[in-house]
Amino acid sequence: MKKVKLLALMLAASISLTACGTDGGTEKAGVFAGVKTADRISTNKYYTTDKVRVRGIANLVNEMDYEEIEGDIPDVFFENSNEEIEEDISFDTFGRSYEVSLGFSTSVKGYMGDKRLCYVNGQYCTDWTRGKYYKISSSDENTYEKLKQMYLKLEGIGILDYEKMIKEGGSSDAVMADKVQLDTENSNYAEWAKGICCDIASVPDRGEVTLFNNNYMEFECAYKIDNVTKDDFTYLVDKYKKEGFNQDVSEYDCGFMAYSDKAAFDYMAIDYREDCIVLTVGGDINRAGSVTGGWEDGKLGKYAPKPENGDCYIMRDRADYYPAPGENVHSEYVVYNVDEEQAGEYIELCKRNGYTDDEDYNDITDDDNQVYWAGVTEDCRIFVKQGKDDTFMTVTLYLLQKDDSDAVN
Repeated sequence: MKKVKLLALMLAASISLTACGTDGGTEKAGVFAGVKTADRISTNKYYTTDKVRVRGIANLVNEMDYEEIEGDIPDVFFENSNEEIEEDISFDTFGRSYEVSLGFSTSVKGYMGDKRLCYVNGQYCTDWTRGKYYKISSSDENTYEKLKQMYLKLEGIGILDYEKMIKEGGSSDAVMADKVQLDTENSNYAEWAKGICCDIASVPDRGEVTLFNNNYMEFECAYKIDNVTKDDFTYLVDKYKKEGFNQDVSEYDCGFMAYSDKAAFDYMAIDYREDCIVLTVGGDINRAGSVTGGWEDGKLGKYAPKPENGDCYIMRDRADYYPAPGENVHSEYVVYNVDEEQAGEYIELCKRNGYTDDEDYNDITDDDNQVYWAGVTEDCRIFVKQGKDDTFMTVTLYLLQKDDSDAVN
């Protein structure tokens, strides 16, 4: 009986992610309307359970139309395949051959149902789970690009791609909106202005704003707003809708995500929590590189010496533990134009400034790195890495919580 029950639960999860129909008040029905019930999305490297983000991406999937391909499968599905992928049919490996690879999961009483959708060239999609292939289209030429960018904001862009963007100063073929004139008299202005995407939307006029994440590489920032109620959430949603965030709307009781009608790839997400509101603002990922930061711009830069060689840029900076203790305070840097010897010199510099070998992490073997070192002080843990033949190194600093200095928090 237990086996029968488990099979029934598995079938229910599968049907939930596959079913056609309407969802969340929208009239649009599609082949993948069921993915709007998902509570987790995974890329090839990472995953998120952020409900606003999951709903927003699922909505973009369903803004496109899918025509099932009968007969021969287009060659484009196999152009990027290789022996490794043919031998390993797992989701993660298989997904590497596609431009966008998204796994949607939903929990049904302890069982996780999955659906993997893979897109190629903005023209085709395969439902990897069911072995079906589709030609895709959309009345909005930007819908697929929005989906692709949301995928990259989860998966991350390449470090060498970021270097190219920095050299180009950030570029975009999309129509750019005029910068929002921020209200400098607003009590939240100073904190709001710290965000790298602050000029995409006006300053919130409810609660107390704190910036807790600047993502330079994927061009996004996030704020926590304290001292607010559910009515404040409703107010802010209405406020930003009126200001133009009214395209590709994904909305439910405690969450809202929408794109701007002034610039195709500018977006806002508002998530009401029990104790606060989390507000995320982001823009065209191709604008990454237009706003850069150095060592001193990282929250944790003061805890370690600045590299003496190379060109240093901050990639991502999480300045607060919120929204969960597991979301550790950290600063990620990349240092371009350094060799293996210079990476070693930086490690010695860290040791002269109080860092000692962190044996809990230095016994990790990684054939992909020619330099791998972890150091620790009373306050901070540092990782220095350089891949084989790379001309850059990465430096990541993690703030240690005082009540648990033996772990990265």
